[in-house]
Amino acid sequence: MSSPATPESRHKIPVRITHWINVLCFVAFIIGGIGILRAHPRFYWGEVGYFDMPAAFELPLAVNKHHTSWGRWVHFTVAWIAILNGLAYLAWGFYSRHFKITFLPSRTQLAWQQIKAVLGEHLRFQKPTHAPATTSSKSSPTSASSSSCFRSSF
Repeated sequence: MSSPATPESRHKIPVRITHWINVLCFVAFIIGGIGILRAHPRFYWGEVGYFDMPAAFELPLAVNKHHTSWGRWVHFTVAWIAILNGLAYLAWGFYSRHFKITFLPSRTQLAWQQIKAVLGEHLRFQKPTHAPATTSSKSSPTSASSSSCFRSSF
């Protein structure tokens, strides 16, 4: 009796972790932004803005200066977490050659006939029908029938 085939994961663990950290960061950005907005519900056009400056528009919310410190703290702390997370993703992507393998086309994919075929299919909103230019030992059986101009199957 053969064991059932386990589905191959689309993305490696570091990609998943950094992307989920980004999701949490953006949720925290929204929460911090709401805190900042509650403290100062005015929007400015230009480089400076404060209560004595004319606002581009105002929201009909009562000013609550008690929300200023935590909203800004959350917003800027999460910004640093997002930057460090992005740097970790870039470091892993270059170290593991993830960017080169996933995003750069091979020499055969840069041939004029291949480019014309891919562009024609995309412009006609068709699923790709051409065979992949390179095959990987990790590719799934279905990746040969549904290829794209990228080497990695998403």
